[in-house]
Amino acid sequence: MASARRQALPFRRQMGVWLARSNRLLNAEMVQHDTAHIDAEDTIRSNTSL
Repeated sequence: MASARRQALPFRRQMGVWLARSNRLLNAEMVQHDTAHIDAEDTIRSNTSL
């Protein structure tokens, strides 16, 4: 039982690394999406004010 738990540790650590990496990627995509959305809103606002 103890040996099985010891073997599972690297896998769990790898999952943590993978989750952290995918989280970072998701956050970066969200930021890019938000800035693109803000840019689009600014463009619409400047166009409608003319």
